[in-house]
Amino acid sequence: MMRAAPSFAAVSKSVSTQGSHRKGIAGMSYGKFSRASDVRSYRQHFAETWSLFIRENFESAAEAAVLFRVDPSTAENWWTGSNAPSGWVVGLALTMPDLRESAAALFGGHDAA
Repeated sequence: MMRAAPSFAAVSKSVSTQGSHRKGIAGMSYGKFSRASDVRSYRQHFAETWSLFIRENFESAAEAAVLFRVDPSTAENWWTGSNAPSGWVVGLALTMPDLRESAAALFGGHDAA
């Protein structure tokens, strides 16, 4: 049974993207995320949300590694929430019939059925 979790879309909306437009390295604007703390917060939340998704849908990190064809250490980092996947992995999860509903609920802002 899946635990109720706030959708990624709902929480990511709470990350402020407004504020001062400070200049980054070489005078370039940070753009969409104007503060470095906003970027960290968004990344941390995504890693935590992906970890929840992996733990709810797989018995172990090793099982996720096999399905997504990644190194066991990569899947272990997902499991612990210390790292998040590349976009292609999330896209793949959204196309897999057994994972689609759970992935859409967490990442697409839809309530799980």
